[in-house]
Amino acid sequence: MIARARSAPPTVKGQNRMSHQPRASTPHEPLGPRTRAILALLQGLLPAMTAIVGGLWIAWTYLNDQRARSNDESRQVEKESARSLEESRVRLLEAQKLFLDKKLEIFLETAQVSGKLVNTKPNSPEWNQLRDQFWSLRWSKMEMVGTPAIRERMRAVGEALNILENKPEGDPDRGEAHYLRWMVECLADEVRTTLESSWQTEIAYDKQKLPAGCRAGFEEPPTPKFVPHAPGVEPPRTPSR
Repeated sequence: MIARARSAPPTVKGQNRMSHQPRASTPHEPLGPRTRAILALLQGLLPAMTAIVGGLWIAWTYLNDQRARSNDESRQVEKESARSLEESRVRLLEAQKLFLDKKLEIFLETAQVSGKLVNTKPNSPEWNQLRDQFWSLRWSKMEMVGTPAIRERMRAVGEALNILENKPEGDPDRGEAHYLRWMVECLADEVRTTLESSWQTEIAYDKQKLPAGCRAGFEEPPTPKFVPHAPGVEPPRTPSR
């Protein structure tokens, strides 16, 4: 009885003897046919999807590189075009400078010859030389660089020269010399206005406030006619159109 009592383990009140026995493991439930089919499909598609994604990445990288290269080429073309345009502009300015320098030289020569005629005795050797030089400028150099308005002003100076030359010697001055000086002033005004326009600068005076017959800027400027008057009397400055 003693031996049997020792061999029996003690029990705790309320304890179930079956709780100490190990639980039997439950086996995994098998996958259904549909799940196995989906997994098999994904396993079969995985290599193809990997290839497609890799190909798309390669194509995107290639197109991006091509786009960057095209942008670089476009910027290079724009730079070369701008450089070529600037070089053409510089060459044009250089060519224009030669012409404008020559034009300025002819204008100044015309103004100088006209001014000397005003202060030279009519029909003298110096007068004849200056007159020939004036008409030479009118029919040669000024035809190339002058405007229609300048050529019209030179024609008016030529008329004033003829009037003063044909004045009978010994007759009193009736404004012939004054008329010549007036026409030379009008010519100088027109030359100056033409230069200012070619330099694109603001004209330094109001054209409408110039004396009659000296308004600049007309293609066919009004030319005042010579009106004889008594010596010492200012002639009326009314242009004829």
